[in-house]
Amino acid sequence: EMQNIYLSMCKKSLTPDDAIDFVMHEISFGVCQKCANKSFCPYSQMMQTDDELKTLIALSISRGSISVVDIPQRIMKKCSKIPAMLNTINGLSKEYSEAMVINSGVNSSKMLLADQLCGIQEILNSFSSDIKKTISFDVLLEEKIIEELLFEKVLCLEAIVYYKEEEISGVTLLVKTKTINNTKIEKIVSNLIKTKLKIYDLKNAEKPGFSIITLTKAYPYDVVFGAASKTKYNSPMSGDTFSVTKIHEDKVFMSICDGMGSGKDANSISLLSLKLIEKFYEAGFGENLIINSVNKLLSLRDEENFSAIDICVFNLQNASCQIIKIGASLGFIKNEEKTTLVETSSLPLGILKEIKPNIKNYALSDGDMVILLSDGIVDLWEDVTELKNFINNFETNNPQVLADEILIKSLGKNQNYAEDDMTVVVGKIWKKI
Repeated sequence: EMQNIYLSMCKKSLTPDDAIDFVMHEISFGVCQKCANKSFCPYSQMMQTDDELKTLIALSISRGSISVVDIPQRIMKKCSKIPAMLNTINGLSKEYSEAMVINSGVNSSKMLLADQLCGIQEILNSFSSDIKKTISFDVLLEEKIIEELLFEKVLCLEAIVYYKEEEISGVTLLVKTKTINNTKIEKIVSNLIKTKLKIYDLKNAEKPGFSIITLTKAYPYDVVFGAASKTKYNSPMSGDTFSVTKIHEDKVFMSICDGMGSGKDANSISLLSLKLIEKFYEAGFGENLIINSVNKLLSLRDEENFSAIDICVFNLQNASCQIIKIGASLGFIKNEEKTTLVETSSLPLGILKEIKPNIKNYALSDGDMVILLSDGIVDLWEDVTELKNFINNFETNNPQVLADEILIKSLGKNQNYAEDDMTVVVGKIWKKI
């Protein structure tokens, strides 16, 4: 409902035809009515239907202003208030153009907020579904965990084992910080509840000297990463930024953002875009809403800035990944048998008010590597096939080694001279259970 309210609040812009009629009305009552010759001026009677005057006003709106040389000779001969008419036309045209810009920005902001409210609704619906699930606890098992940890010299004051729909959802422990042993804790708790768990979060408790440990189900896959970069020659700061972070217990986010140009400004807009996308993902918004929201935010800025974004979200449950490319360069998926090219067809963020991201889903296998590249890397190769063949034929299981070699080989093609910011990030999925 709130989304519909904000959509209805978006002002309908005054059309150019309506604006022209308004200006003509203002000329008639603001100029002609004050003219000493109005009683015997034939032009004031026919002005409201004069197509030449309408064309003149339209020209002022489109160009920003008009001058005496733009006024038709027929009007010049009939009207004695040309300066006043010019001032009225130019003044109102300027006000109309400024109002259109402001109105466009206000409406874009309201549309953005409406989209966000829609996304929040989806998140709340998801929370509602989770809340409706039956949650239960196992006091006896909790006491057993505390005893077993104490036997291994890990002091645990409280343990909470919670189930959802009769399946263990997680375990939370209050442990004396000095006695924490991650390996022992994971092993003891996993053995007792007969489910493989791992430590997902560890933070300081309100009780001094103690920590809160959260254990969740250990997913069968994990991701390791490698990254390499080179700043453009003589540039104080790279316009490329990248991020690798866990956005959910079973999802990992990997991304490169290539800002426009190089230097501080490019780095700033690139980092802003990346952080916004990352935080939206962490909050649980859908990818289409995330991309369009960040795109609208960037398009509202006064400066002309845009960013190319490469995103890969790994799913640790089933070894799949979702790759989203917005104006970004090429990407590759490398496995034991072949290397697959991942291309893009959408414009960068911040250019158009509406954008349709290029989203593709891929099924991966143990050992597969996803390679994201900025255009500073790709542009140094003669063609895509040459780069693809190099990646395919380079034998390594280490994503950091692959990232380093791609950067070194690319620089070598230009006498180690970086004409643009260069970044490569490699993520490798591997089966651990």
